[in-house]
Order: sequence, then C-alpha cells, then structure tokens
Amino acid sequence: MQADAFHCFNLHRYQSLWEISAWQTPAPLGNLHPAQNETLRLKAPVETEEVLSDYRHTGLSLRRHPLALLRAHKLFANCARAEDLKNIDNGRFIRISGLVSCRQRPGSASGVMFVTLEDETGNSNIIVWPAVQEHYKKALLQDQVLIVKGCVQKAAAGHATPVIHVVAFSIESHDHLMRVDAASHDFH
Repeated sequence: MQADAFHCFNLHRYQSLWEISAWQTPAPLGNLHPAQNETLRLKAPVETEEVLSDYRHTGLSLRRHPLALLRAHKLFANCARAEDLKNIDNGRFIRISGLVSCRQRPGSASGVMFVTLEDETGNSNIIVWPAVQEHYKKALLQDQVLIVKGCVQKAAAGHATPVIHVVAFSIESHDHLMRVDAASHDFH
C-alpha cells in the first residue's frame, strides 16, 4: 500500500490507504463512531510527494526521476546531464548533478574515490582526488543530492567509445531541496 501498489485501481496512494483502513476493525475514540457508508475523497499527492514516497518505500520510482523534478530549480538549470557528457569536449569545465548511487575508494587507487551520480538520463562517473575529498568530506560521504563542478576527462582506453569521467574540483550538497531516501552502494 505504501509503495502505491493500488495505483492500478485508479486510486492515488492516500485514497487507497484510506479505503483499505475501512476494512480494519474500528477502534472508536471515546463515544465517537465513524458514520457508515460515508465516502471521503482525499486530495491526491503532488508528483514530488509520490516520487519521494516511492523512494522511501522501495528505493526507486517508476515516475520521473528526482533530478528531473529538480531541473526547474535555478541551482540545477546549468548542470549537464549524464547523457550530455558524450557531446562535451575533453578538458571542458562543467557542472553536473545527480543522486549518489555508489561511492568507492579501492585500496589500489592511491586514495582516489570514485562516485557514481545518477540522473534521469543515466550515470556519470566522478573522480575525487584526496585533497578534494578532505575539503568536501561531509557532502561526499553522507549526502545524496550533489552538484559537482569539475573537468570532463575522456580516455579511449582501447574502447570504441571513450570512457568518460568528471574530475571533481568542488562538491555541493543539495539534500535540503529534496531528501531522497535512496541508499548508495558504498565501498570504502
């Protein structure tokens, strides 16, 4: 119910929870008893509430991605999307945003951390050098909604399509705009 399982019955999540609760044994408060056969229509949640509730209960949403909802905010207006990276020149300075889906700091990487950001178009790979990690430690290790300013790095590495990374210079947390309950996969 909490994950909008009854959406197929043309009821929004609030209304379906209300309707299902009618099947439960009532627990009257004092002398108050609910009126029988009284229909109450609840206001449907807005899209942001729907998406955040989906993430809270299932870790994903079949609706729009949270970053798609944030694109209208002025902070995200000039951020590249994951799919845009292939068309951006090597060495170009950009801003990119996303939800953290993975953090890795392999022992063999000399302290370098690799972060995967997810947006509505795909994933982007971020390289974070130790000095940058230290300066943006809290946002990097604890927060979910990030804007990274950095430089595009493309390497052919024997592939037909180049491997694309963004080397981070600064990291901003924007969890205050939308708290998404999406657990990242962290290996460090």
